[in-house]
Amino acid sequence: LQSKRRAILIFAIILAVLFMVRPGANRLKSRVVNSMSVALGRQTEVSAVTFHLLPRPGFDLENLVVHDDPTISAEPMLRASEVSAALRPTSLLRGRLEISRLDLTEPSLNLARTVDGRWNLEGLVERAAKEPVAPTSKTVTEKRPGFPYIQANRARINIKLGQEKKAFALT
Repeated sequence: LQSKRRAILIFAIILAVLFMVRPGANRLKSRVVNSMSVALGRQTEVSAVTFHLLPRPGFDLENLVVHDDPTISAEPMLRASEVSAALRPTSLLRGRLEISRLDLTEPSLNLARTVDGRWNLEGLVERAAKEPVAPTSKTVTEKRPGFPYIQANRARINIKLGQEKKAFALT
């Protein structure tokens, strides 16, 4: 019984030491941004990243900017000052960072339509439509990251048709 307690105590100390010396989230910032860019198919920027374990492993991001397709608009497609990104637990087991869910607070989305009728969200919607919703029947995990679930609170949608930005927005 004494040796079991000693083993549990040693395990707890090792776990605490590993938790305290884990790499800082700012060192992982480039991996987080790259993972989001790949998942969204758009260049992404973030000014700061903080790591959290509870309620599920993930990151809190500050000043998220998702750039638009340059052939459609020079303005960013999405800006959000606060974002919580939850990690896909199975990707952590494979040593990869994949975002499973993005919770955006007060984001601003620029919805743009070109003169030939293309919308800047078409690529994202088509990309999401090609991703399996519940890939539980697959025996092998796909190499490409899954499209993250995105939720927005108190959002604003700005509308731009051609080169003209409209004077109204949806909130």
